[in-house]
Amino acid sequence: MENKIPKQLQNEKFGFCLVLKEKKAAFEIEWQKNPYKFNDKKLLNHLKVGGNYGVVAGVGNLRILDIDDKKLIKKFDEIFKDTLVVETVSGNRHYYFFSDYDDNHVLANDAGEYRAKNWMVVGPGCEVKNGKKI
Repeated sequence: MENKIPKQLQNEKFGFCLVLKEKKAAFEIEWQKNPYKFNDKKLLNHLKVGGNYGVVAGVGNLRILDIDDKKLIKKFDEIFKDTLVVETVSGNRHYYFFSDYDDNHVLANDAGEYRAKNWMVVGPGCEVKNGKKI
């Protein structure tokens, strides 16, 4: 089975959820409490038929900084140059890194979110809008 989850996220400590194709939200009840491993058969079958996946923040101390303010992207690209950085369909960024700090935050001025636990982002390689992939 093809696994569109990038190698950097193929870690037993990380958690994933199921997302429908061209959607950006998890659809299963209590997805936060029951994340899938990257090699779980149910997740892989979902991907095989064209479904999307979400990366669950907090599992394995994985945190995701979701930056929506294009003026901040250059600065954060420099700060996070040694980590997995994914450009979204809208040209924004998801920065993946490890941290013990586990409080979620919505950043000022709609700049984005610090996703520390029980929040997710659509994963790299997912089709989210008019055939465009993250």
